[in-house]
Amino acid sequence: MTTRNPWLMPAGTDGLIPVQVLWERLLALYGEDWRSRFADDAARVGWQQEAAAVLYARGVRYTMVKQALAKLAEVRSRDRSALPPATVVELADLCLPLIDFEAAFDEARTQAPLDELGMAQWSSPAVYWAARDFGLRRIEGASWSRNKSEWMRALTNRLAGQICPPIPAQAPRESLPHKRTEVGIKALEGLRSALGLRGEGTVCR
Repeated sequence: MTTRNPWLMPAGTDGLIPVQVLWERLLALYGEDWRSRFADDAARVGWQQEAAAVLYARGVRYTMVKQALAKLAEVRSRDRSALPPATVVELADLCLPLIDFEAAFDEARTQAPLDELGMAQWSSPAVYWAARDFGLRRIEGASWSRNKSEWMRALTNRLAGQICPPIPAQAPRESLPHKRTEVGIKALEGLRSALGLRGEGTVCR
């Protein structure tokens, strides 16, 4: 089981699906130029599924898209032929400058210690995987002033066109090297030899 994509879930008091609302907003913005891109309802649903996956993976929320759509509408109001309908990736790119890197950093620091317990609530796969790239245990003790540049690189790399896998329902734990690991393995191997154990199995690590 994986974290559900909020773009595909009913939201607000009216229970509307955000990605469906986005399609309607783009229809209102581009008119027939937008509608003609979809041969039938199956094509529209396919676009919505793809759009939801891309926007969620890159950490884009609907409130951010609303601001991006407002920018597109302003440009189009001046010249309706100025811009063809935006692709999902282009729409996400418009939203990226609105990313609050410090807020994402604070989220990562807060959620990192909860992740191993399976209790973390991540806002998006992009923030989650950036935190793993940075190091979940490292970020617990990091500070914005000291690690700002490194964190911004990690999150930007995940947002810059890279599709992140869904957040695992139970995130894999980071392995910590133990100085006695190799000693323990050799001791177990020695014990197996002394007991005359045979077989193709390997020592559990």
